[in-house]
Amino acid sequence: MKLKNIGNVPRRVKIVPPSNTCFQAFWNSENTTVAPGLTVTLCVNFKPKSNESINEILFITVEGDGGLTIPLVSASVPPPILQSKACVLYCAETFR
Repeated sequence: MKLKNIGNVPRRVKIVPPSNTCFQAFWNSENTTVAPGLTVTLCVNFKPKSNESINEILFITVEGDGGLTIPLVSASVPPPILQSKACVLYCAETFR
């Protein structure tokens, strides 16, 4: 996700980490002060410990401008179990 500063003054942004450790949120830059007209990228990793769905909230505070609430909704679905039937294949060759 990208956050863009559309204001006239630099804004410092901060992540309030999700309480569930399956989610990890971080900036793509060490600098969390966003100059007017520039963007900063927020990355979120999801590393589930089980196959259950998990919902979480990510808060981002913006200095002097409140903040953002971002819902994180995930579903970890196990891979399908493939079943195959045994079959016999016959090959016929014609020789002349």
